[in-house]
Amino acid sequence: MNDKEFHRAYHEIRNGSDVFFRHPFCRNVIFSSGVSECADAGCYWLLDVMATDVKAAFKPGGGNLAVVRVRVEPDSTAKLEATFEDGENPPAYSRDIDFTTLPVGEWVFFMAFDGQQFTIYLPSEH
Repeated sequence: MNDKEFHRAYHEIRNGSDVFFRHPFCRNVIFSSGVSECADAGCYWLLDVMATDVKAAFKPGGGNLAVVRVRVEPDSTAKLEATFEDGENPPAYSRDIDFTTLPVGEWVFFMAFDGQQFTIYLPSEH
């Protein structure tokens, strides 16, 4: 993991995203240029988890926007949680990560569903 590059990509001031990339295995998942830059820094595994496990947490008639939080502890463990819409509900998806090279801190991503495809993007691209 290139921490410096991850921080740069995550914290860059953006005004939306004009380029989206299709997930190579989950064809109904696209992700923004900011998310792509974060993944290039060394966290493609996070995209895979979101494109499979978090995507499966979306239920018909449920929320269409998930706030995905990854809290990384100093011992390199993490907790990944996805909460729908307002954040007041308990997490619809939760997973403990035994080891990660993501930098210590809390990282937030959005995952939206329009009825046909899922879009993953950074808060600065909202």
